[in-house]
Amino acid sequence: MIVDGDRLAARYRLDMTHAGDFNGIPATNRRVTLQGITILRWKSGRVVERWSESSFLDLMIQLGVVPAPAG
Repeated sequence: MIVDGDRLAARYRLDMTHAGDFNGIPATNRRVTLQGITILRWKSGRVVERWSESSFLDLMIQLGVVPAPAG
C-alpha cells in the first residue's frame, strides 16, 4: 500500500476457487487468481473516488471460457 495525502493505492491478489455461478459461468471448481490495483481518494473520512483495474480476461482464460493466446 502507498498513501499520499488524500489518496491510497493498493495492489491486491485474490486466490480463490470458482465454486459457484459467476456471470453465468457454472462452477468449475478451478483454483484461479485475480490481481489488480485500486486507488482511493478520501475526504472527511469517506471514500469519494475509486479507480480499479484487474484482468478479467486472464480470469476467463483461467476458467477455460476463453482460449489462451498462442505463443
